[in-house]
This record gives sequence, structure tokens and C-alpha cells, in this order.
Amino acid sequence: MFNSPTGQLICEMLAASAHDPDTAEEFRQRFWAPRRARSKARLQQAIQAGQVRDDIDIELALDALYRPVWLRLTVGHKRSTQPQAATIVGNIIDGIGP
Repeated sequence: MFNSPTGQLICEMLAASAHDPDTAEEFRQRFWAPRRARSKARLQQAIQAGQVRDDIDIELALDALYRPVWLRLTVGHKRSTQPQAATIVGNIIDGIGP
């Protein structure tokens, strides 16, 4: 998604957010918060299913999952690919797995 026109729009919203607190708040509430809530719920399900350790800090785990994607999107030093995303997720899952 981030390598698409939608990704470019997200980048533009992030740039606008840096200078406009109202845009930043709208972005967080309308785009970021729902996605993060779904991810948090999925991690909680994985904990209950024994797929993820129950002693992890869910918020920090989510940051670890999202940070590489957002870094590449905002800094633009490299485009993300599906195999890279799978490797990132796999590495993090290995770290939080049972």
C-alpha cells in the first residue's frame, strides 16, 4: 500500500501533520488509531492462543512492527517490499513468540 498513490497521500498527510496540529490529530484519529486498535486486538488474541508470550509490552511490540515501515515511508531511503515486510514481521514474531 505504501508504494502506491495511497502511500504518497499518506506521506503528504504526515508532512502536513508536522506543521498543523489539527491535521496531525485528524490523521491520528481517522487513520492511525483504528489500524493500531485492530493490530492490538490481534496481538491480544495471539497472546490468548499461546502464539505470543504473555509478558510482552503490546504497545512496544506494535511500535517495533510499525516502525520500519513508517521509517521507510517518511525518510524515503528505500522502498519497502513484500519480502522485506515479511522478514521484519518474522524477526519480531521470533522475539515475542512463546
